[in-house]
Amino acid sequence: MTTARVMAICLDAYDAELGDRLIAEGRLPGLARLKAQSARFALEHGSRGLARHTGLAWEHFSSGRTPETAGKWSAISFDPNTFRVWQSHATERPFFADLDARCVVFDAPYFNLEDMSAGRGVVGWGGHDIGSSRHAKPDGLIAEMQSRFGPAVDVQTFDRLVYPSVEHTREIGELICRSVRQRGEIAEWLFGERFTDWDVALLGFTEPHDALEILFHGMDSDHHAAHLPSAPVAREGLIAVYEAVSAEIERLMDRFPDASFAIFTMHGMGQNDFDLATTLLLPELMYRMSFGETLFHGRPRWREGPSPLLGPGESWNEAVIGAMRHPIRKEIPRRLRRGANRIYELGMRALALPRARPAPIPHAEKAFGVDWMPAYQYHRYWPQMDAFGMLGYADGRIRINLEGRERHGRVPREQYLETLRKIEETLLACVDTKTGQPVVSELTRTAPDDPMSIGETQADLCVLWNGSPVGFRHPVLGEIGPAPLWRTGGHSGGHGALYLRAADLVPGDYGVRSSFDVAPTIVDLLGLPRPDRMDGDSVVAAAKAQPAVARPFSRRTRQAESGATILPFQAARGLGQRQAKR
Repeated sequence: MTTARVMAICLDAYDAELGDRLIAEGRLPGLARLKAQSARFALEHGSRGLARHTGLAWEHFSSGRTPETAGKWSAISFDPNTFRVWQSHATERPFFADLDARCVVFDAPYFNLEDMSAGRGVVGWGGHDIGSSRHAKPDGLIAEMQSRFGPAVDVQTFDRLVYPSVEHTREIGELICRSVRQRGEIAEWLFGERFTDWDVALLGFTEPHDALEILFHGMDSDHHAAHLPSAPVAREGLIAVYEAVSAEIERLMDRFPDASFAIFTMHGMGQNDFDLATTLLLPELMYRMSFGETLFHGRPRWREGPSPLLGPGESWNEAVIGAMRHPIRKEIPRRLRRGANRIYELGMRALALPRARPAPIPHAEKAFGVDWMPAYQYHRYWPQMDAFGMLGYADGRIRINLEGRERHGRVPREQYLETLRKIEETLLACVDTKTGQPVVSELTRTAPDDPMSIGETQADLCVLWNGSPVGFRHPVLGEIGPAPLWRTGGHSGGHGALYLRAADLVPGDYGVRSSFDVAPTIVDLLGLPRPDRMDGDSVVAAAKAQPAVARPFSRRTRQAESGATILPFQAARGLGQRQAKR
């Protein structure tokens, strides 16, 4: 059994740098008090911070495992036999399930509560990136919560595209603040009245994620949308959300004075550098490389002004997908497709042969479609392409259509590296249509020596973007975009943060540790043996000594853990210039 009582609070997509600025301005007294009483660690999310690009930060915490250990590099999977793509909710077993501790959970994102036989609580309550279906233990708990506090505040009212409207921007900020206060009230009741016998209470504040992605243009004067009338209102709304989170954390610290606290965010936030580049511009670039044709035809007015815009109330994905013009010769009319399928079925029956069926999707009960994404519009052409842009929420991801690996493989194994090289040169020759700067910051070849080992959640080539391009320009393939932003903020910031408040820990700054150290640290605070299947190392021992002086840290001080081949921007720039000269 445990020797201590711990409350762990996930601050989803909370940006510690922004929080420190607001603390210095006196805006966040609760978080200021927390920091002053805590042992403080900056967190690097995996080697060189690259694990953030999986989009699985909170499953990394809930499982206690790295992408390398779990073999899971994205929430989106690809079947090379059928070319199907799908997204899954959290599938990893929580490390809490292996602890001899009474655990109560409220809305920790990407938490697989169903795999905890003894766990209690609710997941999937609210927020937009919760990573799990709504689930409660015991049955009836959700109805009990709703009878006391009402349904979860709907922060998805405007589908996150609010910046064209001052009124919508103001309203979404107010809704998110209401959600924070409701969450704090429920947590105080759940941990203080409904279940009082817990050893570890796990709480997720998902609202910073919603707020920063929706309202970030109000905090960055260099943002594409910083000139809009909604920007000052967005700034007020984002600050108000941080103030609400600060107040609720202070409430919980006062309500549970006997508990140790571990409050953390896995990585920092910043401009949205992937919605357009990854989900639209890269797939269009790969399409043009394959067919020499244009699929995406943006609205003429998107080329006007400092930033492409949609009208208030417009749906982003409908507007972007609506600007695509599929060539007729590549399309099979629906009636003919149905007729061909019918003839095929009759033939199989006549021959008494079973129809071949695709393999079942792993964790099918947690899987759902991704056909709403613009990148999915290119999916129908993938079998005809040598390489294509995969679906994703973070870094750009390119899959080679490789013989012997993909069912419709086109690229012979001996041409694999040459194909990668050509794609890299094409990418490095692209510049931002707005700034004229190269769009690529870094390229990573995932498994250059063994491409057959690449799994269903991996790509052959990963791209980190330079800034937040709304359009690409290539010397041969022409201009791609521009297109309007979907969300103004994204996962492009610096370090995360871990604050530990416990009686035997010395407050102070202790430098940089891995985000994968958070899970074993919580186990250590509980005084329990570490589960065998957990990665990372506890930081508790470091905080029992005198505070160390935080050392300067560079993202490039360590090599990638996976053995991937890295091409940083400094090298990429020269290669791009050589390509342009050709």
